[in-house]
Amino acid sequence: MIFGMTELEERLRAEDAATVKVEALRQLAGMRDRLEAARGDGLSPDDFARSERLVIALAAARAILAPFPETKEI
Repeated sequence: MIFGMTELEERLRAEDAATVKVEALRQLAGMRDRLEAARGDGLSPDDFARSERLVIALAAARAILAPFPETKEI
């Protein structure tokens, strides 16, 4: 079985990688902010449990992006 890169990974390795990373991190931060707002408003026990998994997933996504450069190396 052969695995290929995702579109995001390809873009993170392209010429405009820094811009792609910054935008992806901005989107993740927006998701995190909306999730925290929903949690602050109060959630049902089931929704709160789902939100815990989402918090972990968002942190994992940020960790995956971490190794990619934020600036173009010269």
